[in-house]
Amino acid sequence: MWKWLILCCVLVGFVLFRIALKKTLQRIDGLPLSKKAVLVGWQFLICALLSAAALPVFKATGLESPITQFNYLWAVVAVLGVFNAYGAYCQWCAIDISMSKTSIGTQIDDAIAILIGYFILNESNLFGWQLLSGIAMCFAAALILVGFKSRDLKNWLLVKYVMKYSLISGVTMASLRFFNLNDLPLSEFLVCWYGGSTVGSWLVLLSKRILAKKKIDLRPTPEDIKEVPVLSIFIWVAMLLHYSVAYYAPVAIYQPILLVSEAVLPTLVGLYYFHERKEMMAREWLAIGVGIIGTILVAMSSF
Repeated sequence: MWKWLILCCVLVGFVLFRIALKKTLQRIDGLPLSKKAVLVGWQFLICALLSAAALPVFKATGLESPITQFNYLWAVVAVLGVFNAYGAYCQWCAIDISMSKTSIGTQIDDAIAILIGYFILNESNLFGWQLLSGIAMCFAAALILVGFKSRDLKNWLLVKYVMKYSLISGVTMASLRFFNLNDLPLSEFLVCWYGGSTVGSWLVLLSKRILAKKKIDLRPTPEDIKEVPVLSIFIWVAMLLHYSVAYYAPVAIYQPILLVSEAVLPTLVGLYYFHERKEMMAREWLAIGVGIIGTILVAMSSF
């Protein structure tokens, strides 16, 4: 069951969503960074509305208990959702720079999730050489990407975005298993998660407005109205599937699969679908190679 769920999760989250997101980012290229924050805000608002609509459906159809009781985990999920909004903004900014190079650093969030699974969720007592070596190579890939003698400012900015996103995402991914182990229903998780993410996205917007010291236009354009709902549906379905996978399998089992998928598939999409390979230098190809080897080592550590 969970194998089919994770296959669908990979297809929706790492292929369809990334393609749709990159196309949107190409369309708004040249606009202020605040435009990304605005679209992230609208995306999460739509996801929150989808979650609110799904809640009574899940209860009425018998997929979940029709009785909803207060759970302290609602607040925990909502707070994580607030941080997730900033992580999503950083992810958008990184993918805008380069989807293929962003995938070099995304292994770090999976490594963080696996470490949390090992040491906090008691999924393993072993800290193998593969895991340690893989994490080290993931960080080495980021260093190679930036450059040793002189900083490549564009790549340095990308790495900073990826590191911020990875830290938030790694904690989030491991927490999905924790919430499932504590019997938090999927529908309630989605409402709290995207409710918190919506609040967080508007906090990001507020901070952008304060820093820019000028008004930010929140009105969606006709193109936004066409594209943002598609992004919202993709990311909402991907999270639904990811949470469902965490119900059936431990982090140490499913996260390596997501790790390899997220490292390889967006890289191929970026290099060959969006032709980012034309912009690659030898050092950046080396960084991708080191990152993929690190990914394989981290994945092997769980088997």
